[in-house]
Amino acid sequence: MTLGERIRRARKAKGWTQAELAEKAGFSQPYVSHVELGRVGFSDGVGKLVALLGLDPDEALGQQVRSPVHEARPPRLLPQRLGPDVDLATYVKPDLGGDFFLFVPITRDELLVAAVDIAGNGAAALPAARYLQGWLRGRATAPGRPRLELLADALDQELADTTLEAAWFLALLTQSGSTSMRYRAVGSGYPAPLLLRGERGKTSPSMGGGRADGSWVVDIERLEPPFTLAMASDGLLRRLGAGDETAGKGVVRRWLTGEYRRTSPRKRFGTREVLTADESLAVLRWSPWDERLTFQVQDADERHRAQRVLREAAENVLGERADAICRATAEAIHNVLSHAYGPEGGKIEIRYRMREGTVEVEVEDAGLGTIGNGDGRSLMSHSCETITFSAGEKGHVVYLRCTSNE
Repeated sequence: MTLGERIRRARKAKGWTQAELAEKAGFSQPYVSHVELGRVGFSDGVGKLVALLGLDPDEALGQQVRSPVHEARPPRLLPQRLGPDVDLATYVKPDLGGDFFLFVPITRDELLVAAVDIAGNGAAALPAARYLQGWLRGRATAPGRPRLELLADALDQELADTTLEAAWFLALLTQSGSTSMRYRAVGSGYPAPLLLRGERGKTSPSMGGGRADGSWVVDIERLEPPFTLAMASDGLLRRLGAGDETAGKGVVRRWLTGEYRRTSPRKRFGTREVLTADESLAVLRWSPWDERLTFQVQDADERHRAQRVLREAAENVLGERADAICRATAEAIHNVLSHAYGPEGGKIEIRYRMREGTVEVEVEDAGLGTIGNGDGRSLMSHSCETITFSAGEKGHVVYLRCTSNE
């Protein structure tokens, strides 16, 4: 039995819903759902759930087995209130050099992001990098909430006092509601990050230009998902752009809007060349969907596996009504298989989110055919309160919404 299954059994034994357990622990309901589905490893947050449920930590941990459906997903490294919707992927080369990233939770709703590029490269820059890592973490976790501008001024002063040279970037992401964040950032000498908004990755016009002294400031009051924040060092951008940082950013942007979901940054940008500068890239992506499952629609095993994942998640929110959303999703998949593609099949993505008694699902294909208008739509309409059909990036998107009877 997995850790998530033990937690689910203990919760049900106490007669608690996921929402009730989440409230007692100070987490979100989707976070508890992901713990029970085995998508979150043992951490302080999971340990709190174990303690609330009266489980023995050693016994509860047991042996955890993960479904192959989730093996390729980026690690969950961020605070519970900013996850499970947030993914983080990084690439740093060399591993022991002068480039580093920090992601430090300030409060339950606020995250400090830092990117630093120490002058020099390789092992020679490592001592300075380690020193600044400790200094930044100490400042970020000191009592009280650090103001971004004061932290930036203190960092500049520390660099001057220690005669260290570094380009840097600091940002605060503050959750301002269930569906938005405030984004504030300041940098000095560090390339302004790429901020892509929307599923298709439209570059934000709000990033602005730099100042005469090489510094820049950005303040976006309301940043709604989905968005992607990509921070890349000048060393990486110059290599990718053959000496042109702007061209290098174009390479990163094309990757983010095309291959990001199937190609890791290390696989895409790693090189065996001898580097003349340290290279680093971090990608922080906030999507409004709790889970995305992509597979070939003609693969029966993958279809059934994806539907099992959806059912497990939906049962935690809808109870017996989970059958309705699962029937509608199965019919949407069948329509794709029958109408969107030919006999050879093609790619399909199922994405879903769970929010307090409501499950929303989107089924998207990339086919050129026309989704059927017959009994399939009728079945989906009888199973769910809301059903819509729209054009996707290449094919079709079926949106389904189902609520519990409570």
